[in-house]
Amino acid sequence: MPSPLVRLTALPLKWLALAWVIAASIWQLVFPLQLGLSNNGDYSKVSGYYKLAPVQGWGIHESEYYLPDYEFNDKHLYRSNLSSSEHLFAWPAVTLSRLLHGKQNFSLLSVAAVKLVWYWGASAAILFALEAYWPALVLAALLLSDASLLTYLPGFYMDSAALLFALSLAGSLLWYPRAKPLAIVSALGLILSKSQHAPLAFIFSAALLLMAWRCKQKRFALMALLFLIPGAGMLRETTAQYAAVPVFTLTFYRIAPTGDRMGLSPEYDKYIGMHAYSEGSPIEDPNWSKEFLKHVSLSKIAYWYAMHPGQVMRILGQEWWKHAGVQPDPGLGWHQPGRGEPARSQAGGVKVWSAIRGITTYLGFLSLLVMRRRPLLYLFAAAAGAEFAFSTLADTLETARHLYLFQIFADLLAVLAVFSFGLREQERKGLPG
Repeated sequence: MPSPLVRLTALPLKWLALAWVIAASIWQLVFPLQLGLSNNGDYSKVSGYYKLAPVQGWGIHESEYYLPDYEFNDKHLYRSNLSSSEHLFAWPAVTLSRLLHGKQNFSLLSVAAVKLVWYWGASAAILFALEAYWPALVLAALLLSDASLLTYLPGFYMDSAALLFALSLAGSLLWYPRAKPLAIVSALGLILSKSQHAPLAFIFSAALLLMAWRCKQKRFALMALLFLIPGAGMLRETTAQYAAVPVFTLTFYRIAPTGDRMGLSPEYDKYIGMHAYSEGSPIEDPNWSKEFLKHVSLSKIAYWYAMHPGQVMRILGQEWWKHAGVQPDPGLGWHQPGRGEPARSQAGGVKVWSAIRGITTYLGFLSLLVMRRRPLLYLFAAAAGAEFAFSTLADTLETARHLYLFQIFADLLAVLAVFSFGLREQERKGLPG
């Protein structure tokens, strides 16, 4: 009778890869490492709906360390009025926790457990689809087991939902058309995850309109509207106070130093060189913000970009050089306090993909120069490009963090590029794919 080791090695590589991803997830998130991601202040936009806050309370410590223990209390109720598909994972986790433990303390591991079900399912779809070319399968396993992805799961970041839906979109498109419903759900989940990602609606709609034109099928044009409507709604949802922050920063921190005062009166000159969080910034005054937005808006800044293409190319080039292929959350910690790690430490965990990300990011985009008739590559490259442009041009602070979804799309693009290359070589040699 074969030994357990012999039986294990006899398993198809796709099952071994999935087992590795599951084991790496449990090892890093549940036991023994129990990694997560510290809160930069965005958690309350979701957790506030469920009256949740850290047991230790809000404060600087939550941005330095991962705090998994939360408590229910009516005083923590906060409605941010920001929609997000993150609630599709947060609500079941909170509901299940209340059923099992009542209104006692809540652990972010409950959120991780719900998200891991989706994460493992999306991982299985990707890995099983890549079975035909083992280098792509191995690369995907390294990506999906990386701490830079997994640490986003135990928490309330809206980018966490974006990550999950990006993975399921990749998996469903690899199995298209059999997984068409999942592809639609995943695309909508991405658009609705965060207003910052709403412009993806235009990328997905453009792809569908192109399919409608090439396939002569009107249903694809109707599906394009399905994405445009929620995308436009997410963009309009941003409140005046929320819009004032990037508008102030872009106006006085990026544009005004070039000599263009955006038509503002001299009384605003004292703010040139400041960003929204600089000492002396008036952005917290709602009356001042409301008056300021009468003179400068995001649409006016977009017009400035359109009239200064040279400046836009310079900004994009500088931000690409600084942030492409770089760890997307460098200022956030992965460890809980009292475990011997300094504040904001990202030591430990599986980080093989993180170590090669600087190479894979360029690999994915460079593959477009040699790969032909690969629409999936074009779609993910366009999505990554849109995320990069919007994140760098719509704000100028915390760019590395805002580029998280760009980096995920670039990661998936690299894996898909290697897979496409393998299929092309097999087609040349007449091998079955």
